[in-house]
Amino acid sequence: MPNNLDTDAVRYYHQPYISAMAHNPVYKRLVESNDTPPPNIEKTICFHVKDLEGVLAGAGDFVATNKQKPKFSGRRKLAWRSRSQVESFVSGSKAVLNPVRRLPVERLEIIFELCAERTKLPQVSALTYLDPHTNLFLTGSDLWALGATCRRWRSVVLGRPGLWSNIRIDINEAKIGSEYYFDRLVEHLNRANNALHVTIGHSALDTDICCDADKSISVELLEQLTPYLSGRVEQLNLFLPLCEARQLADFCDELAPSLRCVQYSGPKTSSHLGDLNWMWKVNNLTCVRLYNIQDWACIPVYRDCTEFVCLNSTIYDRVTETELQDDERDFVGLDVEDVGVIISGMELLQRLKIDVVDVRERFIAEPENGLLVTGHNLVNLDIAAVHWSSSILANIVTPVLEHLRISVTQMKDWSEFLVSTMRNALPDIVALIQRSKCTLRGLSVQGVSANAEELSRLFKSARNIETLCLYNYPEMMHVFELLEDSDSTKPCVLPHLRTLKLQGPFESWEDSVVLFDRIASRWSDVQLDDVVLHRISVDEKQTYLEEKDKRNRFLHDMNLRLAESGVVMQRVQLDTVEM
Repeated sequence: MPNNLDTDAVRYYHQPYISAMAHNPVYKRLVESNDTPPPNIEKTICFHVKDLEGVLAGAGDFVATNKQKPKFSGRRKLAWRSRSQVESFVSGSKAVLNPVRRLPVERLEIIFELCAERTKLPQVSALTYLDPHTNLFLTGSDLWALGATCRRWRSVVLGRPGLWSNIRIDINEAKIGSEYYFDRLVEHLNRANNALHVTIGHSALDTDICCDADKSISVELLEQLTPYLSGRVEQLNLFLPLCEARQLADFCDELAPSLRCVQYSGPKTSSHLGDLNWMWKVNNLTCVRLYNIQDWACIPVYRDCTEFVCLNSTIYDRVTETELQDDERDFVGLDVEDVGVIISGMELLQRLKIDVVDVRERFIAEPENGLLVTGHNLVNLDIAAVHWSSSILANIVTPVLEHLRISVTQMKDWSEFLVSTMRNALPDIVALIQRSKCTLRGLSVQGVSANAEELSRLFKSARNIETLCLYNYPEMMHVFELLEDSDSTKPCVLPHLRTLKLQGPFESWEDSVVLFDRIASRWSDVQLDDVVLHRISVDEKQTYLEEKDKRNRFLHDMNLRLAESGVVMQRVQLDTVEM
């Protein structure tokens, strides 16, 4: 009897306590979106359970002899009374502590499937290192935590193979050395369905790791898991040092029949070129994402590829943050001709995101061949370049282009070499829009200098823009003057504009006030959902708290002023960027 009571007490204790104190973000979001638990409810439950556990702990001491049976009988009655109190209290508070229990099982399955859905990779810039732990929202450890919450949740989690499609394998000697970790991975794979998204990598991949052994620990683990992964992996995310990536040929050969997406990210700081010959084993990919790779010559051409991303923060760090010596002027990144060869055979390409980094002296002359997209399905185009060349967009024709982002980054040092070669990208952007006759919905331009005439031509060629982002543009007032159509009854030349993001050197808060006054007075009929102005602070005497206080007061006044003028905005933001 005491053992049964103790088991029930622990169950009644942990069930509401885990429900209230669960650290899983999915569960916390579900609970917080419903009724708020009454105050001090956790302390009350803990008090009742502590009293019950104390009674049960002392009850077993009175079972030794028959003389102590009466005392034990009294203790047992007290224990049953305490148990009934806890049970009634928990049953009355269960709906408040865990209001998601009221949802039917079918709804819970839908919610969990949405949380475990294989999401797209986050949008990362060329200067950002991609964290492997941000790719998957709900993984195995989260599912085990959800299953431990209550019996209904456990039945839902264990009964849905689709929830176990995402698996993350952390290459760590302490974990791999234990048999428990391998058994847990095997159990996870046995519960999953055939479409697996697998992430393999180290917890922190900041530097290149040298592997002295013939086969690294990660490769040995993958060989053990190959029978469970063969023919089932649809997407493979690798965050491994280059020495381990070279040993993946046999492993990828086993996964090739079902593999459709490969993402590889090398260390942010690498001392030697990577070896991507293992990618030739997989020839039916539709999505290829490569990060921090310097050797692009061995990348095969994938005929069925619809998404191709290649970013290299290592090259950007060396080009933009360090001083290049004379003997480093032949430092090779990814030039226009290399990219052109890679993507020329991708006729189904829909999304292209690349870094064009080539600081060789021969780049002073225009490259003979630029980017050549043979298909007409390109919807999203994102190009970041150290400096601009008109040949980059010269051969691209895509009538379905919806989102275009051009970023031109100038080197901090060695700038005299680039001053004479820097080209304005805006005429090439306008030519691409006019040549493709596309319906562009989103445009983002960074680091591009342009005059009023070129901006006016851009706005006239892209009338259907919904999102406009201009970064590092010095004359913000000119942008508003060009956006206002004096010859038309409409206040804006872009009638579908909903999001406006500008970044410029506002030397004082008065400039921002004038800019918002212009919006309030002349844009009263325009519905903007999002307005973000980035102010670059040039006043070194102002402290951070003073700047923050000024910004808060300014936004409060501007919101009142915009509301009085009738301007409809969902969000107005002003960011202060300290130099």
